[in-house]
Amino acid sequence: MAEKENKIEFGVENLHLAILKDEKTYEIPEHILGTVNIKLNAKGELKTIYADNGVYFSLASNNGYEGELQIYNFTDEFKEKYFGFIKDGNGVLVEPSVLNPKPVAMAFKILGDEKDRASVLYNCTFEKPDFEWKTLEDKLDVQVMKIKFKATPKAFENFDKKVVQSSTTNEELKKTWFTKVYIPSKEKTISV
Repeated sequence: MAEKENKIEFGVENLHLAILKDEKTYEIPEHILGTVNIKLNAKGELKTIYADNGVYFSLASNNGYEGELQIYNFTDEFKEKYFGFIKDGNGVLVEPSVLNPKPVAMAFKILGDEKDRASVLYNCTFEKPDFEWKTLEDKLDVQVMKIKFKATPKAFENFDKKVVQSSTTNEELKKTWFTKVYIPSKEKTISV
């Protein structure tokens, strides 16, 4: 019997970030609380070549995603670690004129009607964050913090192509998905 596939996917939770230490390894993923939304806009294009009065060849490029992460609060530690802010000798958080954010893997879980899906984006770099605060009114209006990021293709040693994202509903793989960054294994060969 074939495995049941999700008819719908909804919700996002369990966001983890792992800094890329060198070209091959990531730090241990860190759980980030307060995730509200992760939005991904595909970057790339479909190139169609015409010959003999018709479509001769089509090729799609995959340049990853431009995205936006929304969470309830960027802690000082988060700003230091992922945006490149620094603390001075008095412990005051300082935003330097040149930010040097480190590339990270971004892992998260998407809920589904049949199975949850674990996903990871491999080569994410955060842009300078936007901040917004409002005065208190009759009702409490909690602000959501937003940060734009780029998720670009990354090369891996055992995989022939650059990779932007991996995702799975495999229960065994999901057990360790958030304890270490999943690295793609050799491509599965398909016999014809």
